[in-house]
Amino acid sequence: MSYYIQDARTKVEIQNDLEDVKATIDKLLPGARRLLETEARAVHDAARARWPVRTGESRDGLYWGVAVASDLSFIRGFVSNNVDYAFYVKSAKVNSGTNHAATELVRKPMDARTGYIVATLGPALEAAMEE
Repeated sequence: MSYYIQDARTKVEIQNDLEDVKATIDKLLPGARRLLETEARAVHDAARARWPVRTGESRDGLYWGVAVASDLSFIRGFVSNNVDYAFYVKSAKVNSGTNHAATELVRKPMDARTGYIVATLGPALEAAMEE
């Protein structure tokens, strides 16, 4: 899909390959991208609500998304933080052997959702591979 920006003397074409990639993923594995977006957003929102705040900078650095390899060999949902010191932010929860907010509020909840995602997408993937 392309978009055009034009003025009196210049016309610029902007190719939006991202929309083509999204369409390909949705065609190959219906519901996969939406499920990954939903799960990543849920973890992000819960982590943001419980993130320890001193200045708010590390909490505001949280973001979520869906990553797709350029050759479409993988697709994954993720939650990350672009603040350098975010991994060192301490969580109030210490009974699990770690007290890093990133581990307790992001990594563990994402790991916990993996089984659900696989169980949900597995049959669709098998069906797509048989076609």
